[in-house]
Amino acid sequence: MPPLSSSCKTRMEHRHIQSGLGLSATAVDDIIDRGGRADWAFLRDASREDSSVMAKIRRVCAAHLHDPQDQKYHLWSLYAG
Repeated sequence: MPPLSSSCKTRMEHRHIQSGLGLSATAVDDIIDRGGRADWAFLRDASREDSSVMAKIRRVCAAHLHDPQDQKYHLWSLYAG
């Protein structure tokens, strides 16, 4: 795996992430849609630690699966099973 580029070393500040309250479905959607490699790793780790995050990933992705061009949601849907 290649090293992280300088643009991937810091996580993007995503909307609707409320400290201490976990990730909202809107934050999950934002990370999947606009996040970079580090953001996706953060979401993966969060989903491993909290089953409610995995449920939010499934729910968010289900809303986008009608679009075959939106591959990132198909990928995350497969991950969330």
